[in-house]
Amino acid sequence: MVSLESYRKGRRTNGVGDLTSLIDVIFLLLIFFLLTSVTTKESASELIETKSSSAPLEVSEIIYIKVGGENRYSIDETSYTLNGLLNYFEKEGVFQTRPLGIIGEETSLYTDVLNSITPLIERGWSDISFVVE
Repeated sequence: MVSLESYRKGRRTNGVGDLTSLIDVIFLLLIFFLLTSVTTKESASELIETKSSSAPLEVSEIIYIKVGGENRYSIDETSYTLNGLLNYFEKEGVFQTRPLGIIGEETSLYTDVLNSITPLIERGWSDISFVVE
């Protein structure tokens, strides 16, 4: 009986081909996609320039708002809710030109700080700084 091995036309290979051409194609595709991709500028990290003044502000001119946990806000050791804080600014006649310092305590949530900032910006405050304790 004749074996099938004698009818094969070429040498039998182990199944692993030359990977050089495959690596070249992948490398060229990578370069193509890198060159044709669109890059964007990050605009979220823009710095806001502060107003420069000739004299530094005194500590008494800055209003510090402490933001605690569970929707608690305090100015000069007096506690307020968010509505009470906004009423304080309206009743006391605090001018929007005075700078605000918002102090976030360890127990304060990110949303509590944002909830305090949004109405103040809507009422005209622009000089707001943040302090983390």
